Amino acid sequence: MAPSSSSIQDQLLAQLDLADERLERFQTRLTRASERTQERFESRVERITKRAKGLSEQIRGSSIVADRTESAVEDLGAAVDTLEADLEAVDEDETAAYRSAVDRQLRTWRARTDRLRLQTSLGTMDIRDDLEDLGHRLATARAGALLELRRAAADTKGVVIDVRDDLEEVLSDVRRGVERVADSLTHDSDG
Repeated sequence: MAPSSSSIQDQLLAQLDLADERLERFQTRLTRASERTQERFESRVERITKRAKGLSEQIRGSSIVADRTESAVEDLGAAVDTLEADLEAVDEDETAAYRSAVDRQLRTWRARTDRLRLQTSLGTMDIRDDLEDLGHRLATARAGALLELRRAAADTKGVVIDVRDDLEEVLSDVRRGVERVADSLTHDSDG
């Protein structure tokens, strides 16, 4: 039996509450960081907090939760993971600890890539090839990024964080593309 809409809604709200708690703890940690580090993270924390608030309002305001809302909540959790890993990376002087933070983030990306592949396998036959190609390209890019991040981890933390931010943006673009394809399929099947 599939979970009810209110059950899914409650689960998503619980995930958002957890993300809010993590953001609050992050902000507390950030107050102990240098002024330069605080400035570096300020706009990102603000953006993520705004996204969390918007998602919470969206979920509370609707009795039906769309698949893309579930995906957006999952992406928000990954954004908080990235934020925490980046602060650890900036705070860590030891290369091994920094590499550990990078590895945790790469595992998050792998889970997101796997989710995209799952969405691909659920797509219609007409678009499956395009989405599979996109999934393979994304996995290849992730693998290349892993190699470059591991190499650069000992060199400079700022470069690694910038590269990771760029890849996060690409992942968001891919997610939005998959959502648009899913929306068009839904509209085509309704008509």
